[in-house]
Amino acid sequence: PLAVVLFIAYASWLRTTVSRFHSEDRGRFASWITLWALAILVSLAGLVGWGQYQQQNMLGILRQTSSRYEREERWGLAASYLQRYLQIDDSGDEVFEKFAELSFKSANSRRARLRVVSLLRSAWQRNPTRIDLAEQAARTAHDVGEYATALTICEDLFAIDVPQATHEQLKLLYAEAMSALLNQPSSSSSYSWEQLSAALDSARQVAGAKIDYSEELARLWHEKLLKPSEASRALKAHAVMCELVANQPANPMAWLARHRYLVKYGLPENTEAQTDTTESDIERAVGLASAANEVEQSDIYSAAAKQAEQAGEVLRPKSISSVPSKRARSYRVPTFCSRN
Repeated sequence: PLAVVLFIAYASWLRTTVSRFHSEDRGRFASWITLWALAILVSLAGLVGWGQYQQQNMLGILRQTSSRYEREERWGLAASYLQRYLQIDDSGDEVFEKFAELSFKSANSRRARLRVVSLLRSAWQRNPTRIDLAEQAARTAHDVGEYATALTICEDLFAIDVPQATHEQLKLLYAEAMSALLNQPSSSSSYSWEQLSAALDSARQVAGAKIDYSEELARLWHEKLLKPSEASRALKAHAVMCELVANQPANPMAWLARHRYLVKYGLPENTEAQTDTTESDIERAVGLASAANEVEQSDIYSAAAKQAEQAGEVLRPKSISSVPSKRARSYRVPTFCSRN
């Protein structure tokens, strides 16, 4: 509306000026038109300055309001005010990063989290020093089942210098995402089982890595990989599980994992290792069970009961303490037991 009014006023002024051009002397006309031109320029400059002042004032109000809602942990509202800020001025990287972080905190649906992945990646691309944003984008993509996207982000991060701790965590995430992608029904991924075996082998060597990586790698050697020969693959799988218990001898779940592996696949042919038996491994797991949590103890005692049942043995309690899990109690196996 203001532009229309100004245009009409200018058109009216131009008409009057042209008519005066023919009726007044040119010297007086030149002075008069110069004065008006200066007045118009000053007015336009004032309007532009006022508009910029109003815009900066509005941006300040939006940021202050967003900060207030952030302090109140009302993430959705805080993000919405920054979104309005960016609609006016999207040049600020810091504001965009904050908007991405608040959007992540407020995302409560799969669709919202998918949008957050894009925002976090964009924020990282605008400021490559914020590696944490890229890592969060990869984790969010994994959590919502966008495994290919998670893998792509991890590969982008592997290509640059990142802190060692971050690099180690990315190895774990990379292996998990690739495993999930390849194990999907009717997966048409460009990744291969050989690539997954390499990722799992790298992940299992990370300090504090879950036992699952070793178990998955051993399974791949038996069920998915086609080279080298079957006997060689069996030896490699067995070596993976032996390394697991060698590196974590005080972890009852490591012994349980190798017990389960031996129950399913047995010892490799022509092996001389007679100590690697299902019975000895479950005995070690039971002996260390006090270091496990209730769920883990349930798994250990269940496996021990099944092993004893298959062997036709009877488990007798050394104490009257009970197993803390319902699943374990169904087998009636006490916390400490001996065989007759």
